[in-house]
Amino acid sequence: MYNDISVKMGLLLACVGSAFFPIVYFSFRQLLQKPTANFTDSKAVVSVVAMRLTSILQALMSSCAGFIAIYYCRKDLVNDRHWIIDAYTHFGLPYMLYDIIAMCEAFRQEDQKLLKSPYSKVALEFLKANWLMVLHHLGLAFICLPILLFFRNDKGAFFIGCMFATELSTPFVSFRAVMRKIKWDKKHPSLYLFVSLMLLFTFFVFRILNFPFMYWIYGRSVGLSVWQVPPTLAPKCNIISGLIFLFQCWWFYLILQAGSRMLTKRAAGKSSSVDSMNNGSSHKSN
Repeated sequence: MYNDISVKMGLLLACVGSAFFPIVYFSFRQLLQKPTANFTDSKAVVSVVAMRLTSILQALMSSCAGFIAIYYCRKDLVNDRHWIIDAYTHFGLPYMLYDIIAMCEAFRQEDQKLLKSPYSKVALEFLKANWLMVLHHLGLAFICLPILLFFRNDKGAFFIGCMFATELSTPFVSFRAVMRKIKWDKKHPSLYLFVSLMLLFTFFVFRILNFPFMYWIYGRSVGLSVWQVPPTLAPKCNIISGLIFLFQCWWFYLILQAGSRMLTKRAAGKSSSVDSMNNGSSHKSN
């Protein structure tokens, strides 16, 4: 099931994507102005929440495109093709550049000192604080996505679909950030814990296990064990997969660290509340 995406169609999809994501972002900003008016830092709340909601939408679209490709390209994992891979790659490529700008604006709104600073200083401070995320976005925009469009010879749509499906963890990353920004992490701790656990689960399944899964399912299709697969692939495939896998492991480690800190704070809060109750009861008994 494949229709070639012409150069004109690809450029049109890229232009639509360039307009679509900023329009969605500014639409969310307009919708959020009144509901967030009671917050002391309402502009910062609006910027962060609008950015995160846009990222959730993009992640869901990317995941849907990935699952469609996985479903239709599962017979011949290497040669089966589906138009949605090239179409969404063109459409989604501008998102990476838009998201850097949106994150930088949210970063500016969150720091009162930067609000009156020139944008050059804001950009520099943002890069210092978020260089790894910026590197990730630029790498996708200028290395990974162009490879998908021009250097894969229309092969491997199934595996590209698996890569698109990694975005399924992003809604939980963004929703957790939104909850922290609007103080729902303290108001609804059980919901926050559930979202955090879902983040760990989806990240581990779709971003960590995804790589051994791709090697395993390819090996099964050609009659090899998962350990026999790497020597049969081109070195560049193993190198690129390995680098992305290590990057995902690093992010997972940071998420685990954040989760550990959250559980430590919750345990400390419960113990302090228990101590205060015990102290209160002892005073009453005295």
